[in-house]
Amino acid sequence: MLSDIDILNSVKNKEIVVEPFNEEQAGPCSYDVRLGQEILFYTDEVLDLEKNNEYKRYELNNGDRILICPPWMNLSEEEKQELCEKYNCTIAFNGGILGLTMEYIELSDDVCAQYQGRSSCARLFLTSHQTAGWIDAGFKGKIVLEILAGDKPVIYKVGERIGQIIFLKMNSKCSIGYNDRKISKYKNQNDIIAFIPDNE
Repeated sequence: MLSDIDILNSVKNKEIVVEPFNEEQAGPCSYDVRLGQEILFYTDEVLDLEKNNEYKRYELNNGDRILICPPWMNLSEEEKQELCEKYNCTIAFNGGILGLTMEYIELSDDVCAQYQGRSSCARLFLTSHQTAGWIDAGFKGKIVLEILAGDKPVIYKVGERIGQIIFLKMNSKCSIGYNDRKISKYKNQNDIIAFIPDNE
């Protein structure tokens, strides 16, 4: 696992690329990432692992306040609008959303990484990944976040720190990096790539 000194050295040596990079976002053994301006919300009543599901994409502004509501609230559009007006939010979502980090990263073939949500978010029962926190060696792109409020609605601001990336140095280079594999689905993502079924 890379320390803050290791992370800074790896960025200088181009083993790791983080853009934009801010030394103040480096913790003792991780690097903080911020919530970007793009949000994706699935609109299908049922999500199907064998097909491309319908969704709506939203482009927000830096500093916009979004209201993330737990799925069990089952709010109408009118109720969401009322909550936005009450709490000075730009938009409200009822259920899970996909977000994107502001930061673009590149990993060399002997560095892998793990995304973890921020502990301050966890204390409000806001998770920013469910099962997909692993980032393979050789990955290039922004990180897609699976964001879900578990208890009560949570207000979050675009551009605010939402999680952290932990970098790990491998004992040897992998035989082929993530972005060089033909079957890799989510490489080079600068926008949110929605779910892609295995049969495509």
